[in-house]
Amino acid sequence: MGSVLHILSGGTVGGIEVLCEGYAKYSKNKNVFVFLWNDGVIRQEMENEGAVAISLNASKRDFIRPFLRLCSICKDYQVKTVVVHHSAPIAHLYLMMLKIKYPYLKTVGYAHSHAHDMCPAEKRFLWIRKKIISCSLKSATKVIAISNCVKDSCEAYFGTPKNKIEVVYNGVDVAQFVPTIAHQQTEKCAELIYVGRLIEPKGVQNTLKALALLPKNIEYEFKIVGDGPYRNQLESLVKEKNLSNVHFLGERRDVIELLHSAEYFIHIPEWEEGFGITIVEAMAAGMVCICGMHGAIPEIITTEENGFLVPNDTQQIADSLITIFNKSDEEKNMIKENARKRALDFSIQTFSERLDAILRPEE
Repeated sequence: MGSVLHILSGGTVGGIEVLCEGYAKYSKNKNVFVFLWNDGVIRQEMENEGAVAISLNASKRDFIRPFLRLCSICKDYQVKTVVVHHSAPIAHLYLMMLKIKYPYLKTVGYAHSHAHDMCPAEKRFLWIRKKIISCSLKSATKVIAISNCVKDSCEAYFGTPKNKIEVVYNGVDVAQFVPTIAHQQTEKCAELIYVGRLIEPKGVQNTLKALALLPKNIEYEFKIVGDGPYRNQLESLVKEKNLSNVHFLGERRDVIELLHSAEYFIHIPEWEEGFGITIVEAMAAGMVCICGMHGAIPEIITTEENGFLVPNDTQQIADSLITIFNKSDEEKNMIKENARKRALDFSIQTFSERLDAILRPEE
């Protein structure tokens, strides 16, 4: 059987990279993962775990040599399917060029985020970026979208043919997140956590502003796990609002333990979240999830059943937090149990089987 070539931008810690690492463990396909521009801890971990994970360490100014290397890899590993995971236009150009060079290839464009996030307005030469990705997705054999929300956005923004798009929800290794010891709730302190990139569209700033509106008699601790270009602004906001119980932990590889140390997971983004893999991880850990109402999040959470959906408004976030904190232990325990059950629908095993079937090379 031929191999499946996965093209990624880099091997550092990120949602797409972690997802590919989990897929590599459970997939029954013969997979080759190539990281175009930089090495990183995820690629190294994948290699240590026995996956074929190749770093090209290419310069973004060097267009030809990485493509020639991809051609060589296609020959060496008898590649029959090629998948592009990131929205980098160069990667999509490579996908189309490989199809021209090897017409027998099954080509797959993977939409890991909402179309508008694949082509953010602030990007230079936006029209060129949109044109390249649109052509890539239209010419691909298949397009994988991580949610119905993302599927609809690809149809509307890129003009991707509806019959080419398959929805495959992201997968989580649920068993890792099931708490071995029930969380010991403290009556005095509400323990909250956010896990993700620190960029403005993730909306952490609105949660901080909401915390500043809470009555003084409500004690809380808020851990922010992750890093990114917006961290300095968030730290400045914490100082401005005198939020002494907010802690920035940076990028961490012990996320499971950190989730188990808190009771509430909060993620209220400003953008149309394409899926929300950290939400599913928090649900698997048996947490009370307080999340936004946009994008694919309502495809995961049913409010007051297995979590809470909150409007992205500072005062309404604060009011919702007060209401949720005051719910009885019985109500919160029911939410947690339902959250763990819902997380099973997004297991890494189910995800891998579904993805294997779509990517499996045709002999």
